[in-house]
Amino acid sequence: MDTTPYYNKIYAWDYTLAHHVPSIHADPDENLSAYFGRNSTFFKFHDEAIWEKIDKQAKTVNTPDRQALVQEIQKDIIVSTR
Repeated sequence: MDTTPYYNKIYAWDYTLAHHVPSIHADPDENLSAYFGRNSTFFKFHDEAIWEKIDKQAKTVNTPDRQALVQEIQKDIIVSTR
C-alpha cells in the first residue's frame, strides 16, 4: 500500500493490525514502545507485564542481554495478542 492511503487508514483507526518499515535505525524501542508500550498507538494493547519488560530492555546496555529481552518480549506479544 502506498504511504498516503496507508496513513489515511491508520489515522482513521480503520485497521486490525498495521506495520510499516521503520524509517530510522533498528532500535527496538521504535517498534516496541511505539506500538506496544505504555503510550502505544496500538490502542487495543494493554499488558503491564510486557510494559515492564519493554521499560527494562530500554535501560539495558549489554547488547546480548537486551537482544534476549527483546526476543522474549516479541514472543510475549504474540501470545498476548492471539
